Amino acid sequence: MTAQTPTSTRPSRFADVRRSVLEAIERQPEIAPFLGRVLHLTREQVDELLADESWDYRTAWVAARVASDFVQTGPSSYVPRVDRRPGWDEYFMGIAEAVATRADCTRRKVGAVLVDEQHRIVGTGYNGAPSGVTGCLDGGCPRGKLTTQELAPMTDYDAGPGRCVALHAEVNAVLYAVRAARGTTCYVNHEPCGPCLRTLAGAGVARVVWPTGECEPVAEHTRRTGS
Repeated sequence: MTAQTPTSTRPSRFADVRRSVLEAIERQPEIAPFLGRVLHLTREQVDELLADESWDYRTAWVAARVASDFVQTGPSSYVPRVDRRPGWDEYFMGIAEAVATRADCTRRKVGAVLVDEQHRIVGTGYNGAPSGVTGCLDGGCPRGKLTTQELAPMTDYDAGPGRCVALHAEVNAVLYAVRAARGTTCYVNHEPCGPCLRTLAGAGVARVVWPTGECEPVAEHTRRTGS
């Protein structure tokens, strides 16, 4: 993987990941040169990368993995993956990001990919209104007319001023996959909301992965609802 030095200073949704990486580097400065080797960056470019707040998911994923591996193995035995062939999680998360570009939403663009045990894609989906229903980008969604300051993310999607007309990315991926969803892993570029976790659990999806975490849908749905 070849990384370009970011130019934006806008904070990204990976601020927490960046903060944890910076804390790890503060404790073990040797991590920074290894991060440069993996991303094919000079030391000056690494310094610019660490100072930039606008990390995308690739930067966050790779930096977190390097820091975690380095801490676990120690400086004497750590061997960086300089070829940067992505692992399965990183690979499918990249596909989820690409699927998200098709989303029909003014507030958030989400993509989801369902993958079976043999690492084959069985379904993809992005958030958008059902076929024949006026979508968010055309003004058909009450929730889409509100900013995140007016209505916080992850609030009630089904009633009130935050009512959403869309099917979420995870739901569309499951509907596409139908029976093939059982036992799959769902990669989605944002943490799933409660209703989507319920749908994934009901479809038999075994694991959900997003850029900053993962869970088993049944267990997580039970934890959130207490049922």
